[in-house]
Amino acid sequence: MGRLTVFIGSLTLACGLAFGQTDSQGSSTSGTQPADTKSQATSSTSTQPSVMAVNIQHWKGTLVDANCAAGGGGSDQSSQSKKGSSCTVSSSTTMFALQTGAGQVLKFDAVGNMRVAEELKNKKKWSKDMSDGKPIHAGVSGNLTGDTITVTSIH
Repeated sequence: MGRLTVFIGSLTLACGLAFGQTDSQGSSTSGTQPADTKSQATSSTSTQPSVMAVNIQHWKGTLVDANCAAGGGGSDQSSQSKKGSSCTVSSSTTMFALQTGAGQVLKFDAVGNMRVAEELKNKKKWSKDMSDGKPIHAGVSGNLTGDTITVTSIH
């Protein structure tokens, strides 16, 4: 009987959270994201929370060492661009960022850092470019909050 009560309570809580997320999505969208948002939400809901699926964005750029790229401080885009370009990824890099073509440096969340580290081990081209000190070009999908991407995928 105790397990059944816990199960029903958990199920009720999960349903409440799911409906709460759906309601907050509906109130935050401006209606300018028709069918495309729906297809993204459908394709991403199996592995990611539905709130993030609506806000998925895509970037292309060069992987950089986030500690190095952020070391100069300041919000000047040209200084970030110069810092980011000299901050190539190495085998000791633990915090990553993406430098876009416009020079913007977008840091990765903790999960994104783990995903990049895994890809550096698995992708032969990335491993070779890293060992040769060459830039690593990547595509990233995720949700941007401030200057940090909550990474859903990297390729």
